[in-house]
Amino acid sequence: MKIKDKLPDVIKWVLAIILLLLCIHYYALSYGRFTANGALRDSEINEHYGPSETKKELSLEYGKIFLGKYKDWISITAVEKKIIKWYPSGYTYVLPINNSEKITQSFEGTTTFRDLSKNYVFGYVNDPNITSVRLYAEINSKETIMDYSIDSSKMFIFYWDTDNKGGNLVSLSGFDKDNNLVYIFKYPY
Repeated sequence: MKIKDKLPDVIKWVLAIILLLLCIHYYALSYGRFTANGALRDSEINEHYGPSETKKELSLEYGKIFLGKYKDWISITAVEKKIIKWYPSGYTYVLPINNSEKITQSFEGTTTFRDLSKNYVFGYVNDPNITSVRLYAEINSKETIMDYSIDSSKMFIFYWDTDNKGGNLVSLSGFDKDNNLVYIFKYPY
């Protein structure tokens, strides 16, 4: 037999071996999970936190954001889907609930592998009179107002992507059922 006759068989075997190695890599050797909740649990384990109870879940083009509660703590975790598996995107941000404040809140930002800046303002409402929260911010050089109605979880999340480092936060306000201002926090930056 000539080499020309064996070439198609050799190519088939090379492709089969490459496919087998890719399958082994993504199934056995990669730390990713086949579900978004699995990636969430991995992120929490890495932070020695939880397991939290998921209170909010946002689905995005490239992943999910989970807002959770564990004992007297709240957390936010982003996970991304890459090819067939889910991976933690950054780490789990954990915040203790401060019952002496009307609203326990925090701002977090991280950059994804797509060079977007993911930004979150999230929190927990301690004051039962607060039924909605409003965030005032300057995002991509534009004044932005975001509203969020508080449900039984007493948690909220504001989320946005930017090309740069997030923008400037102005204030976070809390309103009662009659839309009266009950709480205001002015960001120092």
